Amino acid sequence: KQWYQRRVRGDYAVLAQSGFTPHEAMLAQLWTCGAGMLGTIVGGLVENSFCCNAVVLPLTAGIFLYVSLTSLIPSLLHRPLTQTLLQLIIMTLGIALTYCAASH
Repeated sequence: KQWYQRRVRGDYAVLAQSGFTPHEAMLAQLWTCGAGMLGTIVGGLVENSFCCNAVVLPLTAGIFLYVSLTSLIPSLLHRPLTQTLLQLIIMTLGIALTYCAASH
C-alpha cells in the first residue's frame, strides 16, 4: 500500500507541476484510475486474442514512451547534468528490462 501512495503522490506532483490546479489534478487522477480499472476489465475479457497481443500492447507501450519523452524529459533539462544523465540511464534500463521480460 505504501508504494502505491508514493506513486499517486508522484503522479499528482507531475500534474501540479504541469499547471493543473489541485482540483483539476485530483479529477485527472480520478479519471486515470477509472480508465485503469476499465482497461483491466477489458484486458481480462480479451486476454490472449490477436488484437490484444498485436495492437493494444504495442500501442500502450508507445503511449507511455510518448508521455515520458514529451512531458518528463524536458523537465530534466533544468536539472544538473549528472542528475539528468542518471535518470536517463535508469529510464533506459527500465525499457531494457521490460524488453527482456517480454521476450522470454
